[in-house]
Amino acid sequence: MTSNLAPVLRVHKVSKSFGRNQVLRDVTVEAMTGQVIGLLGRNGTGKTTLFRLVHDLLEPDEGTIEVLGERLDGSGKVRAMTGHLPDRPQFHARWTPRNILKWRARLVPNFSLERAVRWASGLGLDLDRKWWRPSVGQACKLGWVCACAHLPKLVLLDEPTNGLDYAARNYALHTLLPELCTAGATVIVANHHMREVALLLTDIWLVRDRTLCTVGSGVSKERFRASGLISLPLPAGVPEPVRSDGRYAVWLLNEVEFGLLAQSCVVVGLEREPASPEDQMAALLRELESPNASPAQ
Repeated sequence: MTSNLAPVLRVHKVSKSFGRNQVLRDVTVEAMTGQVIGLLGRNGTGKTTLFRLVHDLLEPDEGTIEVLGERLDGSGKVRAMTGHLPDRPQFHARWTPRNILKWRARLVPNFSLERAVRWASGLGLDLDRKWWRPSVGQACKLGWVCACAHLPKLVLLDEPTNGLDYAARNYALHTLLPELCTAGATVIVANHHMREVALLLTDIWLVRDRTLCTVGSGVSKERFRASGLISLPLPAGVPEPVRSDGRYAVWLLNEVEFGLLAQSCVVVGLEREPASPEDQMAALLRELESPNASPAQ
């Protein structure tokens, strides 16, 4: 995606280590207004660390980070312009959610208590029940509202469906997230269940080997799902499946690739159908994790 506007986020040659463990190395990437970026990577690859760096909760060992043209310096001055939903939100155990939202409204410029109450209702969050030990889902619901009710220009969502029931997950992804995008937010989301947001993504970032690789578009609409039983070893030139269970295999193919697979005559009961977001994301991960994937520029 190209734009004549300045980047909402600019990360330049950022590295971060914890003791002898280097988590991120020489990361350089930009995010523009209106992008919805999927941040993909295995557990422990640095996704959460990157979010904390961008939200000015951690200081990079090397490199610089700018949010909306402001260089991060540890003061937290940009946090009022950003929203961060951590993977494990923590809240005061003796307060009600309503009290937490009122406190948030006093601290954060442009935080709309009316919007926060409306979103909480849509998520099914009881605002007047005291929490002694909130569930993961309850904390995630309140985390959504606290992170986003001021309509920040940059939104960082770390496991945003963690613990949510179906109704709350549907409301968060198909009401709250589109409302943020309509308001002009740039959203970066890391989620183990990325298929839930696959069709909303405009760009993909992959954390690999402590740095970032990017692909400029989300889910491809030119491929379809093929499946069948493999009866013989696949010959050279035939695409590898994106998923297999014993002899049963699933491919994500374009017309040319499907023709090669059909002509090989090694798949029994070969069928084709529209690809699901889960299939698309599996194929994309496979491509990005190949040795030929390019670092972010």
